[in-house]
Amino acid sequence: MDFVKTQLGGTLESMYQITTQIMHETGGPALLTTLRLSPAEIVMHTYPEHGWCPWKFKRLGAGWWSDLARSFARGNIEASVCLREYIEDTGRTLGVKTPTDWIDVPTKSLPIGFQLHLRYFGGLRAALQYLYPYLKWPWTSQQVNPPKPIERHTVMRGQWQTPQTEYNFMLFLKDQLGGTYEDLYNASFAHCLQSGGTICINTQIS
Repeated sequence: MDFVKTQLGGTLESMYQITTQIMHETGGPALLTTLRLSPAEIVMHTYPEHGWCPWKFKRLGAGWWSDLARSFARGNIEASVCLREYIEDTGRTLGVKTPTDWIDVPTKSLPIGFQLHLRYFGGLRAALQYLYPYLKWPWTSQQVNPPKPIERHTVMRGQWQTPQTEYNFMLFLKDQLGGTYEDLYNASFAHCLQSGGTICINTQIS
């Protein structure tokens, strides 16, 4: 990885540019196969002493955001810190100096990627309320339930297009939410993302 770092500019910050293609071009495909991690995850694993901002990598591993959301829902401190730093870092690019400044930021000004990532946590409003419960938010009169930790449903690539697979996913989600069909009334977009149903959602939308 030191060789890859040299090729990218010689600094740890330059490693944010790493991609699978760069790993292959610099002779690192064996690492991808052996560790079964994405290039970004390999970098963070190799240099753990550096204060990485995972969202700055060009591409994170499949399921990284859903894994973070599940950890966050379980009350994991590191996941909460990571989410807070991500929101704060994005906020700085929008002129946000304090958490309550987000109230005046129009949705259309939010980067698309930022909006998509926060869907795993129930959206920006929900994330802010979870992270800063001691602040007064204008939407607190609306019901914002804390995220429920759920497991990930694994489906082989290319098998989401069958009705049976989608049905099995909904049964899995039902069990995660409580076990009854009535519990599916509580299913949210974030639940589907956390449990690995992104492709299922995209199929239905398209």
